[in-house]
Amino acid sequence: MKRLMGESPSLDYTGPTGGYLVVDVETSGLYPSQGHKITWLGAAYVVDGSVSEGLSVAMAGTNGLAVFGDAPASVPRHDARVAMGWFANAAVASQAVAAHNAAFDSRFMHATSQAVGQPMPTTSWLCTMLLARHFFPSWPNHKLTTCLREAGISLPREHDAGDEALATGHLLGFLLAHARGQGVTDLEDLLTIGGVDPEQAAQQSSGEASRGGSAGVSMMIDLSALTRDDVNRARTVCGDLLMEQITDPAHRAAHELEDALFGEGRDKRIEAYQALTDAGCPEAARFWRNLPYAWGTGGKGEFDGSVYVLNKYREMGFEVTEDIRGLCVNASSDVYNLKAGPGMLLKAHEQLWEWLSRFGPCEMCQRIHLRCDCFNFSVSAGRLLVDRIAADDRSAVVEYMCAPDANADLSVDAAVAKPLRKLRESYPIGYAHTLSQIAHNVERDGDTTTARCLFESAVETGYATDMAYDRLSLMAERAKEHALAADLAEEGVRRTASTTVTTRLTKRANRCRAKA
Repeated sequence: MKRLMGESPSLDYTGPTGGYLVVDVETSGLYPSQGHKITWLGAAYVVDGSVSEGLSVAMAGTNGLAVFGDAPASVPRHDARVAMGWFANAAVASQAVAAHNAAFDSRFMHATSQAVGQPMPTTSWLCTMLLARHFFPSWPNHKLTTCLREAGISLPREHDAGDEALATGHLLGFLLAHARGQGVTDLEDLLTIGGVDPEQAAQQSSGEASRGGSAGVSMMIDLSALTRDDVNRARTVCGDLLMEQITDPAHRAAHELEDALFGEGRDKRIEAYQALTDAGCPEAARFWRNLPYAWGTGGKGEFDGSVYVLNKYREMGFEVTEDIRGLCVNASSDVYNLKAGPGMLLKAHEQLWEWLSRFGPCEMCQRIHLRCDCFNFSVSAGRLLVDRIAADDRSAVVEYMCAPDANADLSVDAAVAKPLRKLRESYPIGYAHTLSQIAHNVERDGDTTTARCLFESAVETGYATDMAYDRLSLMAERAKEHALAADLAEEGVRRTASTTVTTRLTKRANRCRAKA
């Protein structure tokens, strides 16, 4: 789902029903009771393991108020009454609303609803911070950025409400999958672990600081009310340590140097991060990971920054796997967002392959028996490649992908032919995803025979998506090949994290097994 673009007099809710609505707010401060307001609202959906973007909207009349900067001009502005009307409809359509540090977000949503005369929906709130704290108590802390890093989830831009809502949605999907593995599947059980009451949150004392890492307001400060010394005492700067609790003079001086660099460029940050490294700071690797954001305004700049930091890790002997993985994820996202073509993605993959090859499957990919493709650029390259295949080239591409000879002639544009050959020769995961997507497009056009050939080729790679097993088992069932259909459906169940797909394939497997 594309982010809402352009101005409109109202926001009509047209999203899914029955899933989780994930929200993130940027604000002008910590406490609505002190007149602080929502300046930017982001939302995403999590439905049956799939995450999609729902909304990114700035509140009209709040320019210049946001602590971490206003939403860019491309984000539409709407009156708070309109935005809260959208939220009310979206919340009612969902089984729960989720946020990271939901007590903070729900408190602001509650206050804003009251301010515009909009009843607060009674939908339950679920906190990903509390869930992460329960299921992963050994993580260094449970701020949003830390949780995302530990889960291997990319966050393109911090303090972008839309991006943070989407990243929190992926975190929620990761936590729900882990909860299922622990036997926690019922919403009521999840709410017992991580539920938040918006009314109780709204009644909290205005002097009580928001704990943990709120999605969008972690370490939020009201600069008009606090001095720098107050700020240093109010928040942690090294794990769970306050500035005043760091006893080593060199270590503390390095943090003070880094703390003074808000808004500074990369050269100053390199100096500060090197000082943290020299002081033996246990958080040094995390600080280095922030450097790419100072490298440029997204895209190639941040990719170059990620590569720089990876090489810096190698030079300094860092072996912090979650930081390395996070940098690879971010680099993948940065290159993909450039829309510069699948060839560039595959080149980026080659540049970072030494780092990527250090990791086994993440928890989600391990569940579906795949070598981890969460940070495998070839999958993104395949998706981008499918979008670039012109209608005139479709038949030649399909013939090549169904052909057993990988050296067969591919008489299409080089921008398609070169990366497609590269995928086939070197990247079986990306090639399997590409086969499945093209097969889906061919089947949608009515050519089920060719679609089946493509789905079969995807399955033969050993890395097919659950869509391939779903569609191929259905084709086999319709052809009365019941034993094959049952085998494919059962394998699809083992490879999917979607409850909807699991239910469908299980029914098909049982039905076909009975007829075989």
